[in-house]
Parts: sequence; C-alpha cells; structure tokens
Amino acid sequence: MALARPRYTLMKEHIVVILALLVAGATQAQTSIRTKASSVSRALAVYSLFAHKELVIEPSATNQLKTIKIDFTATKSLTEAEAANVIESELHKQADIVITPLDDKRSSVKLVKK
Repeated sequence: MALARPRYTLMKEHIVVILALLVAGATQAQTSIRTKASSVSRALAVYSLFAHKELVIEPSATNQLKTIKIDFTATKSLTEAEAANVIESELHKQADIVITPLDDKRSSVKLVKK
C-alpha cells in the first residue's frame, strides 16, 4: 500500500515550481530569489523546466539524501538558460551530479563515481 504524501510536501513542490516560473519569466526585472534547501529530484525538476529538456536520470543520482541550496541572486535578470546553468553547476558541486546532453531534447543525469 503506497503512503500518501503529506499535504505540506506537495505545497513545497508547488512553491519550487512557482519560483522556477518566476525566475524564468523575469526577463526585464531584477531577479533576486533565494531558495531554501531542496532535494536533488526537485532541483532536477526545476532544471528540466529551465533547460527545456527531458531528463534520463540514473537512479543512483536521485537516491542521495543530500539537499541542494541554490541562490538566484543577480544584479541583472536571469534567462532560463542562465538559471539552468546555475542549477547544473550547483548539482555538480553539491551532489556530484553530471548532466550530459544526449540530443536536442534529452539529457542524461548521472552520479559521478569517486
């Protein structure tokens, strides 16, 4: 029997997506959005929105119990591509995740073996 997700968890996921859309839509205004710690899966979901890519995710990449902290603070606006680059960089630094393009529409997500 699958356990239902607590309502507050679903609300947090919606807030992350809303923040992502706000950053993506802020092309003229100054962007200064700080996110709290997020799971690897949530960070990848936001990355997928910004990069406009379907992600082929290796299970070991999202099975980590790490949290990712991403700070979108800029003196100028961020484009979706710039926001995706920030997320990709932080995933690599904080969770040893590498995102590699497969084609124009898909990217692979793998945990770097150390």
